[in-house]
Amino acid sequence: MLLTAVLLVIAACTNPQPQPHISTSASVMLNGLQRFSLLPTEADAEAPAAQQAQLHGLLLQGLEQRGYQAAEPAEIQVQYWFSEQTTPLQLNVDTPAPEPLGPYQAVHRLQDVNASLRVQLHDAQQNLLWEGSIDTPLSPASQRTDLLKQATQRLLRELPRAAS
Repeated sequence: MLLTAVLLVIAACTNPQPQPHISTSASVMLNGLQRFSLLPTEADAEAPAAQQAQLHGLLLQGLEQRGYQAAEPAEIQVQYWFSEQTTPLQLNVDTPAPEPLGPYQAVHRLQDVNASLRVQLHDAQQNLLWEGSIDTPLSPASQRTDLLKQATQRLLRELPRAAS
């Protein structure tokens, strides 16, 4: 039992952080542009509205930290897509419970939640200036807010700073 606990702690400490994937490197046309607007996205039915609102705020904050300004008329249009994938966790045990768990098990299913975030920056002529994505776990639910914040920050760190 102690060995299992130690192995779980080691595994938790060695989980790699989600890495952003840059599909389109920053275009030279991005140089000198600062004003942006976030374009509304279609809400993912799987993602709660509160999480969509959090993501909108994280993107605004992250872009402003990189030197961009949310202002009209916008020189950059920022589009983003967010989706969640939920899969049930099946835990195999050495010794099954002496009695079936009944309705408790039906109500309290464990789920693993993963999310994908993709961000694109376009100019007014719809030229793609930059595109990046990141996949991140959002489990456990108690850490979902922090995990989404960390993933968003990691992705936006790959975006070049706006020229002053």
